[in-house]
Amino acid sequence: MHISTVAAGEFAVKQQITDLPLQNFRILPYNLLHATKAASLYNAYRKENPASSDDKRPIIINDLKLIAQAAEDNIAAILTEDVNTLSKTCLGVTEGRVLGAETFTKVCV
Repeated sequence: MHISTVAAGEFAVKQQITDLPLQNFRILPYNLLHATKAASLYNAYRKENPASSDDKRPIIINDLKLIAQAAEDNIAAILTEDVNTLSKTCLGVTEGRVLGAETFTKVCV
């Protein structure tokens, strides 16, 4: 099982990183290929769902980074307790056909 450095960073905001059983995970660094995929997902998503005029600086949310990372590295699923945000992001990405149905089925389960 993998843990993304993106997810680890989010975890560390509220808890000590040492609270995670890191010995049970393969650490997956977020890299340039992941960033490029996340930007592509963001641009395609925004094309289908334009940002408000108040959105001066595009920011790629961590959920898109995790989806991009999993898709880029052929990781079959993302496990999360965050059913509200990550699920909505997956739904938004697939409704806009940003990720193909096959990729969605593998990543956003």
